[in-house]
Amino acid sequence: MAHLEVKSEDGLPASVIPLQAGFSVEQEITYRKEAAAAKRAQQQSAWHRTSTLVSSTAPHSDQALTDYTDDLLSDPDVVMAALQCEGTKLRYASEELRRNKDVALAAVQSNGLALKYVASNLRRDRDVVLAALAENGLALKSAAPELRADKNIVLAALQTSGEALEWAADNLKADSQVVLAAVSQTGQALAFAPKFRSNRQIVLQAVNNDWSALAHASDELKRDKKIVLAACQQNGEALLFASQELLNDKEVQRFAHHHL
Repeated sequence: MAHLEVKSEDGLPASVIPLQAGFSVEQEITYRKEAAAAKRAQQQSAWHRTSTLVSSTAPHSDQALTDYTDDLLSDPDVVMAALQCEGTKLRYASEELRRNKDVALAAVQSNGLALKYVASNLRRDRDVVLAALAENGLALKSAAPELRADKNIVLAALQTSGEALEWAADNLKADSQVVLAAVSQTGQALAFAPKFRSNRQIVLQAVNNDWSALAHASDELKRDKKIVLAACQQNGEALLFASQELLNDKEVQRFAHHHL
């Protein structure tokens, strides 16, 4: 078999490569140069397609992406590379890839809100939904209704965002354990639990977390001096949400002023 001898910079033999069948040395060199050029072109094309998908965030870019052929939007390597940078790029992927659990997991682990773009069957998949909630509890909005009624799923969402309570099933908004978990994470979650606005324990926990949650307390608790003082301890401006009676209370006024 004929061979092509490749020499190093000092002129000494560095390696010996067998020639393609029927090729002369000149033909082999030309063949290998063309093959190397084709490989570089392929790599550059993949890089260009990936970077196009990754960087297409401007308003006009969505339209630009529609000009690409299905091979871009169906290419797992291109899409997975894009998802590493921004999970919501999943919205550009083919329907087939949006039904792929591995692709969905990559998307929601990058950005939990990408759950909105996964196929409907995966929005009821506990693994995918829990991965999304671990990144952003507000992804609960896009979970299947049966999972938004699942207490363990909702509690998982509340660990990263108390405001996810807004998207929980009504029966869970009436669950004291769930609501307490929500206001402990985000005081403003009290706005989504109207049945507990008169619950002293929950309102006190909410204002200890966020003084502005006092705005969502019942009129009765806005007259509760201990709760108003707890809110004012966070920020004296909380006095603006107190009852008229406490607004006129000199002790409360001094306390609030001290915490401005």
